[in-house]
Amino acid sequence: MKQLKKIAAAATKHAAKPENWWKGLGAATLGGAASTIAATFTSPELFDISSAAGLVAIGKVALAGAFIALAGYLKQSPLPPARGAE
Repeated sequence: MKQLKKIAAAATKHAAKPENWWKGLGAATLGGAASTIAATFTSPELFDISSAAGLVAIGKVALAGAFIALAGYLKQSPLPPARGAE
């Protein structure tokens, strides 16, 4: 149990650095948006890049995927404390 607490404390200390938090936030958002690629392969007639409607559909799926990944990241790693609040 002590070992588990040490690991959790080290992970919290690492995640509390704002630059690490921002990197994780960006990675989660990009990963969620990148899932759009899979959607374009599953339904190419709906996600046609040569039409305006297809580009709008791609944008919607990318935004939804990014939002879901972003929400999951924020649940796991909430906003880091302010620099003076430590």
